[in-house]
Amino acid sequence: MKKYSLFLSAIIVLAAFSFPTQAATIRGRVLEQAPPHNGLATYGSVTLYKKSGTSWVYTSTAHITTTNVSFLFKGLAAGTYSLRIEGYNYKTEYYNNTTVYENRTEITLAADTIRNVGDIYLNPLPIRLANASLSTHNVPAAGGRVIATFDVVNDTAADKELLVMIMLEAKRTIQNATIVSGELQGASKSVTVPAHSTVTATKAIDIPETVPAHTRFDVNLHLTQDKWWPQANPEFLGIIYKSP
Repeated sequence: MKKYSLFLSAIIVLAAFSFPTQAATIRGRVLEQAPPHNGLATYGSVTLYKKSGTSWVYTSTAHITTTNVSFLFKGLAAGTYSLRIEGYNYKTEYYNNTTVYENRTEITLAADTIRNVGDIYLNPLPIRLANASLSTHNVPAAGGRVIATFDVVNDTAADKELLVMIMLEAKRTIQNATIVSGELQGASKSVTVPAHSTVTATKAIDIPETVPAHTRFDVNLHLTQDKWWPQANPEFLGIIYKSP
């Protein structure tokens, strides 16, 4: 009898490992709204939330690139889920095709469901920065001037008076420790962009001789309606390094 009980217990244990709990899957793709529906020009993310009572609880995030447009959430428990889709310089949406939090589409999954939500399309922000670059990434010990070039895009039906601020974050390395000197405004430029137009602008960045050698500046562009009203995501231009 004892041998029989041990044998039966072994069968039960093996059965538990042989038949794992079935889990659900959500999959899909993120593309640009405009034909031919390419991948996002920059990068983005899909965030998964699970409903708990009347609240939405963060579950996981999948990252999207220009070439990797697919997302996959697997190993999910049965329940109700929703998706938030974001892209750098794109309008944030909730599945399915709404920017309103309360109007998100609920995705109800059984334990063994594989749900393909298909293609999700994002629209670019109507006002945004593009094609930012620096004329050089190095200045001599005596200081120097770097020219920032950038496009300001206005896809709206009205002319826009915009302010582009160039922010420099200074960093120095002393004895293998990075010292962050803080962020400072390097320069700003007012740009008038007609409706449905793109304007290319330039702005000089002066790095003075008084800046210590071996200082590195991370350079970012900020597009605003005024100094306190952001219009788009910041744009990273690159690094300026001050030689010894």
